[in-house]
Amino acid sequence: MMIEQATVLSYQNGKALVQCYAKSGCGGCAAQNHCGSKALSGLSGEKTAPRFEIKVDQVLKAGDQIQLGLAENTLLMSVFWVYCVPLMVLIGSTLLFSALFSNELLVASGVIFLTACSFWTVKLVTAHQSLTKFTPIFLGKSNTFGAGD
Repeated sequence: MMIEQATVLSYQNGKALVQCYAKSGCGGCAAQNHCGSKALSGLSGEKTAPRFEIKVDQVLKAGDQIQLGLAENTLLMSVFWVYCVPLMVLIGSTLLFSALFSNELLVASGVIFLTACSFWTVKLVTAHQSLTKFTPIFLGKSNTFGAGD
């Protein structure tokens, strides 16, 4: 299970709105000049950090640090739907349209259209699946090291 830290933004009736942030050590390693994760984090910034609601079994308050868990199979299924399905459609449609048409504009238009449709289909399929499959679970409050130091 992958474990991440999150900050509680609000809590109401057993549901907490939480926000995850980039790792504090990101950019501190020797590969920071060539790291794709650092570059992507720098582009998005903390303003676009994901926010979502989770069910919790403890009373929380805004500002609490909590731990969230995500099962590996959930992560793999998410990667499959978001990356693999559109990539397979991209490759398949490229091969299909290249065999059917000699006009490159038709090939490119068809590939772009089908790939865009695959993203839309993935959104619909994952929305109809149980949302709990793709939602992290609450593991508990984080230990606050150095609180009395």
